[in-house]
Amino acid sequence: MKKNLPITLLTLTPLMVSAVLTACSAPAAPSVSFPTAIQVQNADNQVITVSSSQEVYVTPDIAQLVFSVTTEAKTAEECQQKNTESLNQVLEYLKSQGVEEKWIQTSDYNLQPNYDWNNGKTLIGYEMTTRITVSEIPLDQAGALISNTVKQGANQVESVSYLSSKFDESYQEALKKAVEDARQKADALAAASGCTAGAVVHIEEYMPNTYQRSFGPGARLNSAKSMAEDTADAMEIMPGQLKVQAQITVSFAVGY
Repeated sequence: MKKNLPITLLTLTPLMVSAVLTACSAPAAPSVSFPTAIQVQNADNQVITVSSSQEVYVTPDIAQLVFSVTTEAKTAEECQQKNTESLNQVLEYLKSQGVEEKWIQTSDYNLQPNYDWNNGKTLIGYEMTTRITVSEIPLDQAGALISNTVKQGANQVESVSYLSSKFDESYQEALKKAVEDARQKADALAAASGCTAGAVVHIEEYMPNTYQRSFGPGARLNSAKSMAEDTADAMEIMPGQLKVQAQITVSFAVGY
């Protein structure tokens, strides 16, 4: 005789149903979208950047002269006194020729002992050197001034530098040529790249060397005295030409 087993019905609450569904369902994969193309967000940043360097040559018209007065004596005091006398004689001569005091500079004032090293560092006397820099001298008078300044007691000519009173206008011309050259370079690059070079969006100038610049046209010196005196002994000056250079970097907008 078979026995019927009792059937027990289980009533599921909503909370239990939610738990069962959560346990049976697989986690959903996150959705990722990939762009089909990368786009430039700011077309204004598309530029052609080139560098340019151009030169202009100018004939110098001003000279800067550097002399030295060197003296020797047994004692430091005597050496300094002799140097002062020679220095003052040179300075008075320069001023008498019309060189303004603002263009005369004395410097260094170097006094030192002299030794005989072959006899165990024996003191044999003293030597003093004073430097004189004379600026803004008209170039056509520089040779005579050099020769006559040596006659007045300057026993060393250290340097002769050539300057131009037209440096600034020559530099402006070099800048214009550099901009024109930059445009030509940008146009060539654009044509080879299938685009055009538009307006200038950035330009940068590199600081020029201004050591060749003169501060003025230079005062005419007195020619009645030493400039006419012993003119045949005047030093010949051949300054050549000065190179004035401008360097820039320019960025042009790209057009299509």
